[in-house]
Amino acid sequence: MGVTNLARQAQRSLARPGSPALQRALTLVAATIVLVAGAIVRLLDVSRIGFNADEAVYAGQAAALAGHQDFTALFGVFRAHPLLVQFVTSVLFRLTGVNDLAPRFLAVGAGLGLIAVTGLLAGAVRGKVAGIVAMTLVAVSAYPIAVSRQFLLDGPEALFVALSLLFLVLYVKRPARLTLYSSAVAAGLAFLCKETAILVIPAIMIFFLTVPGIRVRFRDGAAFLAIYLLTISPFPLSLLLGGGSKVAQQFLVWQIFRRPNHDATFYLTSIQSVGIPLLVLAGVGAAVAIWRRRPVDVLMLLTILVIGGFYELWPVKGFQYLLPLVAPAGVLAAEGTLALGTVVDRALARGRAPRPGWRGAE
Repeated sequence: MGVTNLARQAQRSLARPGSPALQRALTLVAATIVLVAGAIVRLLDVSRIGFNADEAVYAGQAAALAGHQDFTALFGVFRAHPLLVQFVTSVLFRLTGVNDLAPRFLAVGAGLGLIAVTGLLAGAVRGKVAGIVAMTLVAVSAYPIAVSRQFLLDGPEALFVALSLLFLVLYVKRPARLTLYSSAVAAGLAFLCKETAILVIPAIMIFFLTVPGIRVRFRDGAAFLAIYLLTISPFPLSLLLGGGSKVAQQFLVWQIFRRPNHDATFYLTSIQSVGIPLLVLAGVGAAVAIWRRRPVDVLMLLTILVIGGFYELWPVKGFQYLLPLVAPAGVLAAEGTLALGTVVDRALARGRAPRPGWRGAE
């Protein structure tokens, strides 16, 4: 219960009357400490182990995009996924030359961005203390650390999925077209990192169609979809103009008919790698969210159910595939931490309260 006690004490201190500037400064200091800790555990010996197969392919594509002809024959640019991450890496390669460190540093940067955006998301849902708690859990949990130390597409994808959810929560709390359309752009950028990020769109659509009290005008909804399609348009356009459409079709067919690489229990048997504290607290937070049924809580649950449900049903499993669920799970874990802190606080308060009849007995 150490985490819940710390959360309870932090909530009390931030709730005390004081200068808003001081409150912001304390929050900023706490967030900076968490980010520094997250950076240390992600950067420590980050290059000790060489690239795995996926990392080698993505780095090779980036080198080919950077104009290194010796990589072009080995790593075709149009192989599988959209190329936003590879393109950004190619810019780094033009500045630093082809190396193993730059892609890993980019992955770590995406991991730190995920920590920060998760904190902002939890802060928008539940307040500053929840934001710091969510940041801490994501910063020190084994699963996001392990994935963000590798040059994979899932890290940047998870970052932009979390950013899309953040803008959507801001829209729910104070409807404005800017935040709604920003959510569409962020979701589109997530797709350009990895095409499976399209799963956030059905989660958002189910949210708007089923949650009472959340209304989006038809014109704004159409504009959301148009902005999303415009954002992801570089991928199909590059396939058409660059002659990669045939390769993309072959890859799609291969993915659909690909034999399962793990059994259906893969995620259940590897779930402990996510981090037991994060899972337990997220479970408590999910129970609180179901009981409270606030729209922002429902959005977190729907995102987990849609994306997690798809990957559980999809026959091809991957350890890193569930990284986009870290942000909503971190928000629910922060909710669970504060809920447990409240329970402990009330239990201690009851224990300190004088029992009837004591004074008379004295």
